[in-house]
Amino acid sequence: MLKPKTIILLIHFEGNQVLGDEMTNNLRFSYLKSLLFNACVEDFYNLLIVSDHIIDAHHPKIAELQRMSNAEGRHTWINIGNEDGGENKNDVNSIVLKAAKLGYEIQNVIIGGTNTNGCIFGITNYSALQWAQAGYPVQIFLPMCADYQQAGLNQIETNIMAFSELYTQMQEHNVCDKININARMDNLWLNPETPRKGIGE
Repeated sequence: MLKPKTIILLIHFEGNQVLGDEMTNNLRFSYLKSLLFNACVEDFYNLLIVSDHIIDAHHPKIAELQRMSNAEGRHTWINIGNEDGGENKNDVNSIVLKAAKLGYEIQNVIIGGTNTNGCIFGITNYSALQWAQAGYPVQIFLPMCADYQQAGLNQIETNIMAFSELYTQMQEHNVCDKININARMDNLWLNPETPRKGIGE
């Protein structure tokens, strides 16, 4: 029998940091490290991390976090960016099958990364929209999102525009009842064996 599992899906997580401010670049990694290494909350149990980064050369920070997580042995990490064909060969079904081979049944998807209303919401074959349309509960975790292509005089205006467009797209695709927008760590639903938070309560 497969074990119910939450995945933390990192889509282009390291991003285009040269275009962002230092606080935005560091904030996402701070929250990710809290999910990976802090065991102060009961629900922060073993997670399945799925990332589309390329090891070392292009994404040294996320690659280092993967090495640290693997060394600790608490979470399981799948890197879909280094396979033949890379991220373009992956979709929701292929990730579900990879999880099943490890003994896990995905029941909850938390997403962070780059370009909130682009890659995070719907551009890749494994973005939030694709998971929601496949029937999975999805949480977009805003502190782990960044927007480098969105216009704005500063990061505040950029974020306002990005989140506004994200909500508009959710309405247009009729998935407001399937995707939860979350900004607080203590509101994340991490354990699929406990009652679901947010959507449908």
